Amino acid sequence: MSFLHPLALLLSIPAIAITLLHGRRQRRVTVSGLGLWQALAGTQQAVSPARVWPRPSWALFWQIVALLALVLALARPFWGQVAGDQHWLVIADDSALTARDDLAGALARLDHAIPAGRQVSVITTDSAALPLIVQQSARAGLLAGLAPQQGEGNPDWAGAFALAQRLDPGRIVILSTHAPTGAPDGASHIPLAAHENNAAPAPEFRFAPPTFAAADPMWHAAFAAYGAVPADAADVALLRGRDDPARGGLRLILPEGVRPGPHHITYWQDHHPLLRGIDWPALVLDTAAPFTPAADEITLLANDQGALMAAGPRHLRLGFDPAQSNMAETLPLLLAGRVLDWAGLSGARHCLIGQSCAMARALIGQVLTSADGQQMPVDAPWVIAKQAGVYGFEGRAVLQISPAPLVAPIAAELPVLRFPLDLTAWFLGLAALALVAEGWLARRAGAGRGLLIWRGAALGAVALSAAWPVLPLPRMAPSTAELTSSDPMALHLAAAAMPHGGALRLTTRALPDDLAQPLARLAASGVTVDIAAPEPPAGDVALTAAYLPQVIYAGDQVVARLGITAQRATQATLTLTAGEQQISTMVDVQLGANRVDLPLAMADTGAVDVVIELQAVGDPAPDNNRLVLPRDTLAAPRIAVVAQDDGPRDAVAGMLIDQGFDAIPLTPGRVPVNPDIWDRYDAALLLDLPAIALEMRQSELLASRVQDHGLGLVIAGGPHSFGPGGYLETPLETLSPLSARLPHEGPGIAMVFVLDRSGSMSQTVGDVTRLDVAKQAVSAAANLLDPQTGSLGVVMFGSEAEVALPLGPLPDAAGIAAALGHLQPGGGTNIYPGLQLAFQALRASDADARHIVVMTDGMSDEADFPGLLAAIRAEGITVSSVAIGSTSETSIAEDIALLGGGRFHNTRDFGALPSILAQEALMLRGAVIEEGQFPVMAEAAVPYTPGPISGLVRTRLKDEATPLLSAALPDGTALPLLARWHYGQGQVVALATAMTGRWSADWQQQGLTPLLLAQALRQVLPAPQPEGIRRAGDTAVVSLLAGQQVMLDGTALPQRAAAGGLVEVTVPLGPAPQGLMLHDGDGMRRLGLPGIIPTADMAQDYSAALAAEIAARPPTQARAATVDLVLRPWLIVLALALFLAEILRRYGYVLPRLTLHRKG
Repeated sequence: MSFLHPLALLLSIPAIAITLLHGRRQRRVTVSGLGLWQALAGTQQAVSPARVWPRPSWALFWQIVALLALVLALARPFWGQVAGDQHWLVIADDSALTARDDLAGALARLDHAIPAGRQVSVITTDSAALPLIVQQSARAGLLAGLAPQQGEGNPDWAGAFALAQRLDPGRIVILSTHAPTGAPDGASHIPLAAHENNAAPAPEFRFAPPTFAAADPMWHAAFAAYGAVPADAADVALLRGRDDPARGGLRLILPEGVRPGPHHITYWQDHHPLLRGIDWPALVLDTAAPFTPAADEITLLANDQGALMAAGPRHLRLGFDPAQSNMAETLPLLLAGRVLDWAGLSGARHCLIGQSCAMARALIGQVLTSADGQQMPVDAPWVIAKQAGVYGFEGRAVLQISPAPLVAPIAAELPVLRFPLDLTAWFLGLAALALVAEGWLARRAGAGRGLLIWRGAALGAVALSAAWPVLPLPRMAPSTAELTSSDPMALHLAAAAMPHGGALRLTTRALPDDLAQPLARLAASGVTVDIAAPEPPAGDVALTAAYLPQVIYAGDQVVARLGITAQRATQATLTLTAGEQQISTMVDVQLGANRVDLPLAMADTGAVDVVIELQAVGDPAPDNNRLVLPRDTLAAPRIAVVAQDDGPRDAVAGMLIDQGFDAIPLTPGRVPVNPDIWDRYDAALLLDLPAIALEMRQSELLASRVQDHGLGLVIAGGPHSFGPGGYLETPLETLSPLSARLPHEGPGIAMVFVLDRSGSMSQTVGDVTRLDVAKQAVSAAANLLDPQTGSLGVVMFGSEAEVALPLGPLPDAAGIAAALGHLQPGGGTNIYPGLQLAFQALRASDADARHIVVMTDGMSDEADFPGLLAAIRAEGITVSSVAIGSTSETSIAEDIALLGGGRFHNTRDFGALPSILAQEALMLRGAVIEEGQFPVMAEAAVPYTPGPISGLVRTRLKDEATPLLSAALPDGTALPLLARWHYGQGQVVALATAMTGRWSADWQQQGLTPLLLAQALRQVLPAPQPEGIRRAGDTAVVSLLAGQQVMLDGTALPQRAAAGGLVEVTVPLGPAPQGLMLHDGDGMRRLGLPGIIPTADMAQDYSAALAAEIAARPPTQARAATVDLVLRPWLIVLALALFLAEILRRYGYVLPRLTLHRKG
């Protein structure tokens, strides 16, 4: 047996007094009056009371038993070893490894084992360690009522143990299947059963595309580009002038009553998901309508007249029209995509169980539901994925969670906690029995009614101590607390510890844009949260924002855009330091928001901290005048320069090398067919390259690398590109923002295709035969002819020739398929009779242009081709030829084209046949090449407008493309010259003129060609993969691969396990830590961290918006606003005191009683 309070055993000493009281006997003495006076005068010796050994009695027995039972109950006896620690910490593994029912049972057993009145904290470990309760007084049902859910991730032991150190417990108990390694010293373990079904596959769930309501054609096209469809009850509604909260979904409020500009941006939040990645300081607005944001709106953009963009809980308010700006071509599209993403409408995000999944702000406060009925409340911009499944909201996919690969636990040696038996209640029962028994005996012996009062009070105190060991009392005043750190875990601890109705003030230097989850948890517990930035002193001047491009290459000239907020007008010195380069300038700072642009040349590669410092005259708080922007200046991007001719290829590669690129000249045959080789390049430049120069597998792989991997692509034109280069029906046409498919214009055209159907055409090309490819090519070419004026015929030849489709009005695709569908390969190769049938058909046609295309894949029989072709040419008919495949006879086919006045195509790739036939059809429709002197006009904001050009290829601007330059023809027509667009993850720029040769001779003389090429390539270069870093309040969480370490001043920072085999490290923010390095197998490199110092207005905006979001949520799992008063020991002491007082009242005379008698 052990005791929690062994000193209480000293209270058993009164048992000796009780025994002595039973050993005293009172004697009656009769004396004379004289004797009395003698006794009073001290002349007679006093008579001492008799002292005898107490005789055994039931009264004495029950009195001793009652006293000892009360004393033992006060000493808190336990059968078995018990810890006397005041603070117990329970780490409960609720991950996928542990059976939920067994965990619940262990918590219930701990409920009875932890002594009442002790402080108890509970941490759960599933995926990410979180405090469930913190320093709550132990009482019946505290742990049993937690009811943890069955997790599906791995336990976060590292996070749990780090959190345990912050709580500083006296006793740690771990509930898990295996004792984990790395547990704190002194921890004990309670083994649990393992969970059998650790993960379930995500169920299938189908959702509808997002919808929008927009009357403006510009916004209509912008949202439609992301796959959204128009609808009346839309997910995103665009409203002009005023809000309509009655509408569901997200509202985009557009301005009215704008003021003429120009208007410049002086304040921006580039970390917000709606604004991230856009150079907002460079935005110049032609018109604007600045406004004062509402209480529930966060200001995102502003100038000196008011807010220009503000975000509310379910709406976004704009104070400008993106079309009336210097970013008119791109800004509506960029905003539409970010709005859909912000609203959670851009498709389902994919996360592993245990990861922090970013959620759209418009979904905060909603509940997501999976196909099998699982629900997930969204209380923050980040949710921790707990259960596998596909979750949606209002019929749309939002989040897809896959089971994380479970990590097998590694068992450690920890002592197993044995539950001791609390004997307090037993001894209280024994004390009550003894008090009742002794009282009954005393009443039989003649004790008065006073005994009943005293004994009843003692029994009542014993009963109360057994029934109410702890008494919850109302808190007289709400609990208040103040935090100066916006670490999310500090907020989680506050949510687990603060009582209902408390108040918390959070003062932070880092804008808490990812703290909504713990803050919402506090709000659900009835805790009022007030967020504030450190109050700046009067007259403060502070650096509040900075923008520098994330992607910087060695040799780049960049602009650092800086935001300064001042409470007074003053002069200041602004210094920018990057490595050995330092720039200083004097700035006249005005009251309010200021913006300053500083140019910066990045010369060397490698990591550099761009340090911005502001020194203002009389600044009372200079500590907020320094910002550090870590940047990695990347090595020269590698460019694959592809061209058929050596001269232009080598000349352009040399130009790019002079511009700081690593240019690699490639012949078309060296264009990679292996995806791994493309990984060595950042972009590709095609110079006047015909489609036939690349095999179809080369073109398809190039398109895949652009679309799926972000490879940049620049297509430079020339006489052999676009339409003349056969781009139609090839991946190059799909990739280019300029299309070779022109409107149906030009003369009437009559075409006859003479196609080989010999036995060799039965060979397969992929899943179809060569003849099938030829049939598809005819359909593709027919689509380019004018249905009103065009005519088409098909002749097939083997050993003999036949007319498969008589020359006539242009049939549709179904008609062509029906005419050619029955033809099968077979026979030899005899071109001559087929050419004769084509000649006969066209000789009777009166079309303006008559043309024959001969295609063969083999060696033809000998015949009088020169005589037949002379007769054909005499009728004004032209003939082109295509020699295709490895066995084709190129000499006869080449002679046919030469004598027929047409074009000769030679390729081994049957996949190129549709392109070749389409090219032939296109070239008959009129001039696709324009030559002359054409002025160049800017269609968008470009660094410079070059001089005139002498030639270009006619193309058509695709609907989603952005025009940059155009060329003006003499008739006033403007032809697209330079355009760009996004293609999947990559970007493509297309130029309709040549970069070398006479077409761009003026550019070359002006030295503009290298600059234009460099500018085009920089637009398409892919952004480097960002560091695995996310800001979490005043800290940054860095995700690392196994084996990597983050070093701070040479010391490795502690790591914790994360999902997917990664580890995470938490690094404090603020002024950029010096000496922060990432160590991996390749050595050490500097680690860049984010950092923002907000103004007080920013914090107040966020606080108001958060309050608006959570105001409507009812309190859930709220703790009572009470204080626990431990009553049991005081009630036991009261019972003991009442019992002893009554015994002393009954036996407590210390003098004998005297009786006086008078004589006669």
